Amino acid sequence: MVINQNTGDEIVLPRQDTISFGRLDKLPDGTPANDIVITHSKPVISRWHFELRRKPDGYYLRQLSPQTTEVDGKAVAKGDEAAIEPGSEVRLANEVFLQFGAPLQEEATLYGRTLTRPPE
Repeated sequence: MVINQNTGDEIVLPRQDTISFGRLDKLPDGTPANDIVITHSKPVISRWHFELRRKPDGYYLRQLSPQTTEVDGKAVAKGDEAAIEPGSEVRLANEVFLQFGAPLQEEATLYGRTLTRPPE
């Protein structure tokens, strides 16, 4: 799950290995462009800003845009990756603030293994 700190929106991440984030919602032919569309009143978010990639050891943000992006206070250059953990804060162009949390689902599948949250 991702919380957009600017709007308070809670976004459930799709169950896929690569999740795209950006301002472009559809291509001219109507095909979806990004899995998560981020809007802002100023045009500071790139059409394709970053991807969240699932790897065997966790999620990584891969920066696609030359725009400023920070993960937990550290800048991520275009083409570079940064680890994302529950609680990680991502800042886009110093305007949009996202916080990554644990998934809402009780179970998640990671490379064929089913992971179950322990009872609280």
